[in-house]
Amino acid sequence: MTVTVSLTVFPSITLPCHMSLFHSVDPGRHGTTTNTYAPQVRPINGLVEVLRSAKKRSAVLYTWEQLRDLWRPGKLEYGIFIHQHTDNIKVQELEVTHAAIKLIRDEAPDFVFLYLGGADALGHKAGWMSPGYLDLVRHAWLRIQDVLQILPEDYT
Repeated sequence: MTVTVSLTVFPSITLPCHMSLFHSVDPGRHGTTTNTYAPQVRPINGLVEVLRSAKKRSAVLYTWEQLRDLWRPGKLEYGIFIHQHTDNIKVQELEVTHAAIKLIRDEAPDFVFLYLGGADALGHKAGWMSPGYLDLVRHAWLRIQDVLQILPEDYT
């Protein structure tokens, strides 16, 4: 199994960082500098569009609605947004993880992006490295392990 680590941008604001990850350019090029999406003045294809042009199927499962702007409409094969309908972030992250596992088993997409945003959200409220933040990081790590356990051998 291959694990890829990517660096994003500073300051570490969620949407600009993810736009940079998905589009391989900095905020000065993609134009999103806050957690409010800004349409690209000079549009470039992102990861989802590039995969689609290569006849690959992408899936994005996420718990923070603003991530919907990481791809162009009609380019994503599977998009599942689990709205934070509960005060229990762990329940929400279990739901999106179970949805990812089911999708991987049933549809075998070529690319899966799973966003567990609980630690990020709590970090803004309670502080980075606070006890609640660290608890949600541990919880997210367990959800990642749940997904890794069901992946076929040939998945990267």
